[in-house]
Amino acid sequence: MVKQHISNILTVNHAELERIIMKCYQIKRLPLMIWGAPGIGKSWTVKTSGQKLAKMEGLEFIDTKTPNKHPDKFCVTDIRLAQRDPSDVLGLPDVFAIILQDNSRLEIPVKVLQEYLASGEECEIITFTTRWNPPSWLPHEGKGIIFLDEILQAPQLTRSAAAEMIYDGRLGEWTKPEGYMIIGATNRITEAPIFEISPFLANRFAHVELRCPSVEEFVEWGMANGIDSRILAFLMTHQSAIYKFDPKARQHAFPTPRTWHYTSDMIKGIDDLDLIEIYSSICVGPYVAGEFRAFLRLREKLPSIDVYINKPNKVPIPEEHDLLYSLCASLAEYFRTHKDKETLRSIIIISNRLPTEFGVFLMKSCKSIHEGFFKDTVLELKEARPMLKKLGDYLL
Repeated sequence: MVKQHISNILTVNHAELERIIMKCYQIKRLPLMIWGAPGIGKSWTVKTSGQKLAKMEGLEFIDTKTPNKHPDKFCVTDIRLAQRDPSDVLGLPDVFAIILQDNSRLEIPVKVLQEYLASGEECEIITFTTRWNPPSWLPHEGKGIIFLDEILQAPQLTRSAAAEMIYDGRLGEWTKPEGYMIIGATNRITEAPIFEISPFLANRFAHVELRCPSVEEFVEWGMANGIDSRILAFLMTHQSAIYKFDPKARQHAFPTPRTWHYTSDMIKGIDDLDLIEIYSSICVGPYVAGEFRAFLRLREKLPSIDVYINKPNKVPIPEEHDLLYSLCASLAEYFRTHKDKETLRSIIIISNRLPTEFGVFLMKSCKSIHEGFFKDTVLELKEARPMLKKLGDYLL
């Protein structure tokens, strides 16, 4: 393996990458290579872009390995080339006999040639030829994205088999439909073992590097996508925990945006700190899971959450940032299970008493949990008027 430098590649965030994918799809003949660290959302961004493109095309979106079963839908076909043999890309061959019969050339599969000759038809075998049967993940019609993930982790023979598809939109007997584009993705060279990309292959792609999201970007995304608010509050106070990966340490469980997403799924609805630490450890590693547990223990220094809900004007507001974020996370989790007008009224009163950044964080957390209810109810509550006057466009 040969390491390279890729300092000449544009680095973008997730929103910018979406725009680039949409533009490349309009051109279609331009394959796109996405570089980036593991676990930061390369494949997720490809799929969310596919969902937006499906909407633009007026088609239903589907993430599928068998696009030919769904020619009427916008298909994103995610193929991990590192897990594929060359035959998985080229398909399997069939041998045909080319025969001359009545001054016409016919191709007869060799497996039925003897039966054909035994029929008594007068013919002459000219030569033999091989045809490759394309694998089922290569589409024959329709619209979508062929996503070749882990392309530079794949062995040379597999990459060579895929090269013709990337170069010319052809592979053996297969031709890329006009409605499809090709996207490749690979981990960043400094953080994962990959094979060298040849200049010939590199020059067929447009190249972009996706950077790891900042905590603020991940929190904003997490609020909109249901990430556990306790995790978002923790990351706001432990910003380096968003991504920790040392390629020399041979880590197996380590924090990335992807593994925090896994952690969120594991701990939702659970309050037992022992269980939370166990479930977090298997996703983000024991050290960070221990920090997360210690952060959650801070809530024990706060009054019962019911006190904040029942006496929002009188209960003391903590001053320490860790406690403020912990309070916001606790209130958001309470709102998740108590979706009613009076609960939201109390939370808004408390939000008005918090420093602005914490008040906004709390409101956006509640909005992400029950967006429709939040928007409808907050407009009815007089307690929300001061906040809406300043932040209405931002929150609604």
